[in-house]
Amino acid sequence: MFVGLRDLWFAKGRFLLMTTVVALVAFLVIMLSGLTAGLAAENTSAIAGMPASHIVFQDTPDDPTFGQSRIDPAAADEWASRPGVAQAAPLGVSRATMTVGESAVGVVLFGATEGSFIAPDTLGDASTVVVSTPVAEAQGLVTGRPVTIGDTTYTVTVADRDESFSHSPVVWMTLPEWQRLNGAGDAVSVVALDTTGDFDGTAIEGTVVKTTDASFASIGSFSAENGSLEMIRAFLLAISALVIGAFFTVWTIQRRHDVAVLKAMGASTRYLLVDALGQAAIVLVGAALVGGTVGLLVGALVSGTVPFESSLAIAVPPLVGLVALGLVGAALAIRTITKVDPLTALGGN
Repeated sequence: MFVGLRDLWFAKGRFLLMTTVVALVAFLVIMLSGLTAGLAAENTSAIAGMPASHIVFQDTPDDPTFGQSRIDPAAADEWASRPGVAQAAPLGVSRATMTVGESAVGVVLFGATEGSFIAPDTLGDASTVVVSTPVAEAQGLVTGRPVTIGDTTYTVTVADRDESFSHSPVVWMTLPEWQRLNGAGDAVSVVALDTTGDFDGTAIEGTVVKTTDASFASIGSFSAENGSLEMIRAFLLAISALVIGAFFTVWTIQRRHDVAVLKAMGASTRYLLVDALGQAAIVLVGAALVGGTVGLLVGALVSGTVPFESSLAIAVPPLVGLVALGLVGAALAIRTITKVDPLTALGGN
């Protein structure tokens, strides 16, 4: 690393500029990763927070969705008796408008059987609904206050939970009341399963079973939104690798004479490659740490106003990917070191 470190010291301006560019890319990657995770949580937190391992949908020609799926109650009962199913709970899912005083709030109604493993502990009779703390604070709701959904007035119970589904807050009610409001008869939207190790996953006729994580794709906006953000993040990482590769390509061309002198003095190709890659690693790791730290700090500041998840678990993987792709770009750029002829240091042809 002798030559690489001296380069970093004597060409501080160039390497500072490169470090700044990579740090900005790292900052953008962290912000985009946090935004992706935050938007995903607003889409899926109500389902992800359930103590269920699988979700059963109606089998349809197209990919089933929570809003369109309808399962016969007989099929729901049959799932409960399947081997490997510890618990099965029917769940109704639909959109509605909740009126609080003079204001209207778009919500997603979850209908569940009182006492089932997916239902809130505070879910009571048909005259009550359970709302989460963020909705209660935003609308000035307290336990016991009336709200109107459809043509019915309910009494609110505020629960210490934060659940969203497809970017809308979740309101829980009893399953029979959900069925009445939606004119669903005895049908339910899906069935949540708590399974054991001997569950084989074979679907009952007319239904299809997915793991809870796989069921996120059945939430209307999740796949398109999440896929677009992931694609943008991948492009950022690829652009970073190209920028780093271009910088080290130019830098390698400029120091060909120095490399030739070192080879004429007996330096091995391996030594020169390790020296150049070590130089690139210092730039990349330093820039990733600076950009990542600033991104986490900014994310923590804006998380109260935009859907943003700020944590090391979200930040570390993309930063590692940024450094790895940058090293690949640098390695491709400095491959010309292996072709440098030491005679050029002596003016040979």
